[in-house]
Amino acid sequence: VAYANHYSSVSTYSAPPGNLKPFDLTVLAASTGLRFKPAPSTSPHWTLRPHVLFGATTANGTNYFTTSGIGIDSDYRVSETMLLAGTYTRSNLSFASRNDMFNSAQQGGMRQTLRLQGTVETGLNRFLMAEWGYVDHDGNAPYTAYRGPELRVAYALSYPPPMLATGLPWTTTLSASAVRREYRGADPFVDPLTVRQETEWRFSLVNAVPLSRDVGLHLQLEHTKMPSN
Repeated sequence: VAYANHYSSVSTYSAPPGNLKPFDLTVLAASTGLRFKPAPSTSPHWTLRPHVLFGATTANGTNYFTTSGIGIDSDYRVSETMLLAGTYTRSNLSFASRNDMFNSAQQGGMRQTLRLQGTVETGLNRFLMAEWGYVDHDGNAPYTAYRGPELRVAYALSYPPPMLATGLPWTTTLSASAVRREYRGADPFVDPLTVRQETEWRFSLVNAVPLSRDVGLHLQLEHTKMPSN
């Protein structure tokens, strides 16, 4: 995965202290591994994929953080209409010391993530998906370290184009998710007596409209709310 953006307000790639302008960002993330069936004769619908992952991000042309780690994916098709999957990753985030980001190096640390997913075909071209996860980020400072569960539910529906007699089917996906983060220590620069806690709520509506077999239109409406103490 590669991503880059540029703000017109960024006239230089220097990193002056106290910079409040938006940051140009470049992101590169990748994983590579081997998918195989550990028991093809007794469990032909079970696959494993051990892999390594790595990535790097720059902000205004200067190193922001790098990450590397290992993980394993597992898929098991219970039936023609049900698929179970799971992922575990362990990675290390290393943030660079920067003049324009106070204590940026304290944000790094070891992160472990466990996610379990289930997908059920409830009808013709209708799918219900649920995901439960848990993240444990052991940060370099107590006020950057957190842990907490994640929950996501989505419903996807494919149907004929509503305005055309024929054509490739459209797909609409409704989803809702909640992420809880409980930090391990108070931030002395904000409130030395209060440990941060927050819950992120996200609701989205995604509509995929194929214009041809090679070109499609992707429409997304999303609302995110993150109350914190």
